[in-house]
Amino acid sequence: MSHYRAVLFDWVGTLVHYQRGRWRLRRAHENLRRTIEKDGFEVLVEALKATYGDSNVQEAMLVEDCSPELHRVANMMWFERAGLDTELAEALYAMDFDPATHPVYPESRAVLSTLHDLGIRNAVITNFHRDIRPAMASHGFTEFVDAVVISAEHGFQKPNRRMFTTALDLLGVDAGDTLMVGDNASSDGAAGSLGIDTLILPMPATVNVTKRGLDAVVRLVE
Repeated sequence: MSHYRAVLFDWVGTLVHYQRGRWRLRRAHENLRRTIEKDGFEVLVEALKATYGDSNVQEAMLVEDCSPELHRVANMMWFERAGLDTELAEALYAMDFDPATHPVYPESRAVLSTLHDLGIRNAVITNFHRDIRPAMASHGFTEFVDAVVISAEHGFQKPNRRMFTTALDLLGVDAGDTLMVGDNASSDGAAGSLGIDTLILPMPATVNVTKRGLDAVVRLVE
């Protein structure tokens, strides 16, 4: 018999995929109806990679999901330093609001549904700059999720321990009765410091996978 009473799920990279930089940059050009030669595209890709490591950009990224405003400031700074013109920067930033940027993994809904039927309380706990509830509803998750903790609504983000304690309080469970499931050891793994068992499932390279690996969660709690 499992001792888990609740499971905390990360959002992007765990329940839904994150389309990577090349995909988003290409789609931004398509949305602007711009054409770009392969060499020029690669120059932009490399510029974005290089400037992401800029110390000021990295400092801004540490708190980017604490509010919508901080997210925009951090990302637009990054795009500006990479040399993107204003129109392209805006189009690339808009990708975060395009549902196609975060397609759902094939077994996510079934896993949430199964846990719910087993009497397990589910929460989604995410570093994100806007409300994910409409996306959850579109994927059919809402009825199986008991609590949602979004960093931008609280002013702090993982690995801040308050993200996890907020979820525990909302669910009414103890750390020792809870499993955290995520894709990032540095942010999601911080749950372990509270005594929350943690399962890290690295994000696949593509959403087109037969299984994300979330079935392991069901095996752990059954």
